[in-house]
Amino acid sequence: FCILIVAVAAYAVRNGLEVLSRFNQLFIPLVGLLAIVFALSVKDMKIARLLPVFDAGLIHIVKGGVTPAMWLGQIVTFAMIIPYLNRPRDAHRVATLSLLLIGFFLTASILEALLIFGPNVSAAWVFPTFNAVRVVSIANFLERLESVIVAVWVLGAFVKVGVFYYAAVLGSAQWFGLRDYRPLVAPVGVLLVALSILLWGENIVEMLYFLTEVYAPFSLLVFEVGIPLLLLIVALARRKGGRGAG
Repeated sequence: FCILIVAVAAYAVRNGLEVLSRFNQLFIPLVGLLAIVFALSVKDMKIARLLPVFDAGLIHIVKGGVTPAMWLGQIVTFAMIIPYLNRPRDAHRVATLSLLLIGFFLTASILEALLIFGPNVSAAWVFPTFNAVRVVSIANFLERLESVIVAVWVLGAFVKVGVFYYAAVLGSAQWFGLRDYRPLVAPVGVLLVALSILLWGENIVEMLYFLTEVYAPFSLLVFEVGIPLLLLIVALARRKGGRGAG
């Protein structure tokens, strides 16, 4: 599966951003279908399962918010694509709208699991949203809608891998001073597959531990706060220096 995803992503990356964006358009109808699936599960939800609020304490809630914050913070990768947009000035508006939509669906999926199963049962599952969708049953006819979740996950994984893949090869090409990033597509793809297999293989428990306990705080502090803040300071210093020289 990993090899297949990377191979298809390599083809898309090699052919440019337009291929990735065209594929992403196919993803839009599934997002609407996902919203319908969430709506169908409303009858199984109970507000009482959210009570008492802050039962685990504020510290545990803040700690649990680190990983979702890391997911939302990955929008910084979008900065690698801004120079290639037809209207770069609209990048801020597009990025803000994207964050709002992602935050909405992320919150909706978490609330769905909590309102159906409660916090204790939801915390015991690796994919609580998947299990929440499995309980949807309309007149004993419309059932087994978890395939929609799987489709969204697979297509979303491809889009995310493609964007990160493109940012990696483009940044590497700029680092090595290459005019064309395409010669790096194959080597970086092989490296991605090798790392994904060597680091975790089939052990999803170790992968989740690494993503939540190690990578999430590191990524949040370094890539999503530290480096952007440093670049902002450098940009402001250059602007101030340019005005002083003028």
